[in-house]
Amino acid sequence: MEAPGSAVKPSLVKKLVEVMACIDRIPKSGHNSFHNYDYTTEADVLEAVRGELAKRCVFIVPSVIDSKETAVGEKGQRVFTLRMRLTAHDGESGEKLEWEMYGQGSDSLDKGAFKAITGAMKYGLLKPFLVPTGDDPERDEGKTSTTPPPPAGVNGLKSRMKPQPPAPPRSNGSSGASASAVFPNYGRLKGAPIHGAPLQDLEYYANGARKSLADASKAKWHDKERALLAQIEAEMASQRAAVAAAGEDASPYVDNSEEPPLPSDDDRPF
Repeated sequence: MEAPGSAVKPSLVKKLVEVMACIDRIPKSGHNSFHNYDYTTEADVLEAVRGELAKRCVFIVPSVIDSKETAVGEKGQRVFTLRMRLTAHDGESGEKLEWEMYGQGSDSLDKGAFKAITGAMKYGLLKPFLVPTGDDPERDEGKTSTTPPPPAGVNGLKSRMKPQPPAPPRSNGSSGASASAVFPNYGRLKGAPIHGAPLQDLEYYANGARKSLADASKAKWHDKERALLAQIEAEMASQRAAVAAAGEDASPYVDNSEEPPLPSDDDRPF
């Protein structure tokens, strides 16, 4: 029997349901240039799920329980198929929950197994949490929506609880990002206008640009990153000035608790 006034800890299933409620649609930030299609990367899924699980003291252990490798064609191509078991452990109650997912990857060298593991892990998290990906299915064919999708994870929850500050009114010669400035082709708002974007998204891309500028190996992109950062900082300054003029505090609208990942070639479709 619980002591009077003691809090009842949620069960593991309830915690997983809470995680599912916090995760919105994850856009497809990866692009396969050879076959010309977009896809949701494993990094996108892990970024959306990991923090919410950790806040609830839930740990997931993946393990490969069986696999097979099959030769295909005459050019050394091999297909690696595996079955993965994912086990969620509740660090507070000791409960655990298991489920399985298949993964498959093909490669002529040694990456087939890793592609299969990436696919199994990605879909092993997407499907149980019922996370939708990609574009809005209700969008009219051939038309591009100017409204960005809601952010995933804790940022999405905050955006539903508290409205974003309105974009400052613009006139010719006003400060802020130019009307033609857009975000780069990665992340949640890829290709969207910088003007009017939420402050937490502006911080996300600004931090990414600063990190890239600090990396000497990315010197060939530094001119573009400087131009991008200048537009973002101008828009941030304009929005904060508008909020301050209205007598509000801009800080509640910005979440800098997570440093954004830079786009990389580590995540490949399988």
